[in-house]
Amino acid sequence: MQSASPFRLPASALRALSIRASLVAMIADVDASLRSLLRATALHGSTVDVVFDSPTKQWSEHVAGSVVDAYLWEVREDVTRRQNDWEDVRNDEGRIVGRRPPLHRYRLRYLLTAWGGTPSDEHRLLSSVLASLADQQAIPADHISGDLVDEGLPVFLTVALPADRDNPPTDLWGALGIAPRPALDLVVTAPLPRPVPATVAVPVRERVITIADRTNGASEVVPTKVADERRREALAPSTGTASAATHSVRRRG
Repeated sequence: MQSASPFRLPASALRALSIRASLVAMIADVDASLRSLLRATALHGSTVDVVFDSPTKQWSEHVAGSVVDAYLWEVREDVTRRQNDWEDVRNDEGRIVGRRPPLHRYRLRYLLTAWGGTPSDEHRLLSSVLASLADQQAIPADHISGDLVDEGLPVFLTVALPADRDNPPTDLWGALGIAPRPALDLVVTAPLPRPVPATVAVPVRERVITIADRTNGASEVVPTKVADERRREALAPSTGTASAATHSVRRRG
């Protein structure tokens, strides 16, 4: 009985799975970074929590205490920041030792709402969140989490910008099944962490050919041009000489 051959996904499918996994991890890292920033600024010294739930009617009926809800409802690539070329990775000496795939950045759009207490309490809480984010152009480095730290690139943010006329707002409230309420539109633009750079071979910097005399074992190292001529002679049909040629390539990093 013949055993079935192992199933292998095509390279394109494997790459798609890798990108999806990286995107999921990146979103989790942005969530953690955003929570860290809000707890250290707008919510400093309070017991208010930051959650990332879908604020449906059923969810709102079971909210315990005061919370700030950062509901992620849209993810789009920021094509204005797209890079199509692979990036060279250089060592301390300036030599290329690897290459990284093009960098992609994504816009994560959050609906920020405050819950718990009276409407005045919620307004004060939302005002505190706005004040803490209004002057922030990027999440400070000490609040960045996960693989975003290794990428070492800024994670930009904007809050409460004017509506885009070219893209009418989505009826989120109707989709969530709740009445409209005060909210902040927060957009976080984060890089998608890339895999470990693919290593590249050290470039060829020297070719060496050694001509050895079989009668006395003497050898000679000659320049590349002469080496090519000697090698052709050595590989030609025997003419009675007793020499042998060896050709090698040296890579010097």
